[in-house]
Amino acid sequence: MFHEAQEQKFPSHHWPAPSLKCVNLLTSLNMTFISGTRFPHPEEAAPDGLVGISLQLTPPMVIAAYRKGIFPWHRSQNVVFWYSPPIRMVLFPTQLHISHSLRSLLRKNRFHVTVNKCFHTLIQACAQTHQRQKGLTWIDEVFIDTYTQLHELGKAISIEVWQEQQLAGGLYGVVMGSMFCGESIFSALPNAGKIALVHLCRLPFEVIDCQLPNPFLEQMGAQPMLRHDFLKLLNKCLRQPDRWPTDDLNSEIRF
Repeated sequence: MFHEAQEQKFPSHHWPAPSLKCVNLLTSLNMTFISGTRFPHPEEAAPDGLVGISLQLTPPMVIAAYRKGIFPWHRSQNVVFWYSPPIRMVLFPTQLHISHSLRSLLRKNRFHVTVNKCFHTLIQACAQTHQRQKGLTWIDEVFIDTYTQLHELGKAISIEVWQEQQLAGGLYGVVMGSMFCGESIFSALPNAGKIALVHLCRLPFEVIDCQLPNPFLEQMGAQPMLRHDFLKLLNKCLRQPDRWPTDDLNSEIRF
């Protein structure tokens, strides 16, 4: 089981104060403020899954949150919003659905896949792709900095899909025992994100936390799970050691 890192092990960060208007609004809504690594129980979340808000986003906070089934969804006005939705989307690798067309693509050997070859570049590409395709992204400079630190600690990993020398797609997320907590996936070329997910399912994780439902995840075989059941599954996974061997972090996988 991973032992929580101490706050002083991580570099300090300058956190701009939220606007007075924002603070007054949040206070009037009676939202729970989170300080340090103490999070409320996820079952105390609001109906939409909001657990609380904080003015910081640090690696120890993210680790503590994930261990309780909570994740940072986004930042607004320099305030971080932490969620544990009542319905969680999960994917069991043995139930991954690979369509006939995707299976055919995998056999054509047009791509190669690496693990942790360029985490920082990958997370930036996720942010840029979401920004370009949807006009917004939650992966701002604070998220990038925090998850890059988690990667340096061996708690966050990336899978990169390449076509020749071009980064075609990939994903990243956090390791919690035998569970992989997916954060973001992107495709710069068609189906590259699906290929990254296929390779993730070949790694020794028992379950992949996909956080929220969407058509792409449902197509790949993910299924909804009540928060109560998800928390039981998470606790079971946390009793296992992290499933990512340190000496394999830079290994390469080929079709």
